[in-house]
Amino acid sequence: MELTKELFKDIIDYRLSEPWAMGPARTIEFLKRTGESFEIDYGQEETSWEKVKENFEEMNRCIFNGPMKNEVASSNTIIIGMSENEENAYTKIRPGWKHFYLDFGNHLVVKNEYFLEFRDIFKNVENIDRTFDWVKIIHKTDFFKRIDFIEKEFHTLMEKDEELMKHIEEIKKQPDYQRKMSKAKEKGMREVCQLLEDEYGIKTTEYDLGQWTLRWLLFRS
Repeated sequence: MELTKELFKDIIDYRLSEPWAMGPARTIEFLKRTGESFEIDYGQEETSWEKVKENFEEMNRCIFNGPMKNEVASSNTIIIGMSENEENAYTKIRPGWKHFYLDFGNHLVVKNEYFLEFRDIFKNVENIDRTFDWVKIIHKTDFFKRIDFIEKEFHTLMEKDEELMKHIEEIKKQPDYQRKMSKAKEKGMREVCQLLEDEYGIKTTEYDLGQWTLRWLLFRS
């Protein structure tokens, strides 16, 4: 297979297995927005790791070595990525992507836009099935029929979240904000929502505020 920049156009997700991973070792399987997928052996000269990085910018400066720093997992295998320093103990991926560690040297990396959807799809799926059958599992859902909606919904939510954060940053500057918020938090999220609405004109619910916090931690922090 000849690797070209065109081949890697519209990649939304990929499964990478480290050289000595259990299962499909030394391979990367890519999934495109169209639903097409292809797999390569990055140990072969024609499809080497260096050639993958030349043609797929999103692989540059990645490290694949067990879990990411804040993930809980059991495996600690070898590095196949590049690093500018000696802190190579953990997997590192590019901004704009999220990581599922599948144990035993296997990784699933998905673009931010689709992370929440994939998290739901794989919620009750064993890691071994995610490793070998992840593309089939996705195709069994209506993901590709809904992909335009999923993208639009994600970007709309990100825009609303950004506006809310700007609003909150402004009200934080007001006198007594911290005191009032600390007092409200002692009574629970319902009291926090009531404070935001009564004092600052931000109307929200406990659920929406929780979802906003989750998205901010996942995609902005």
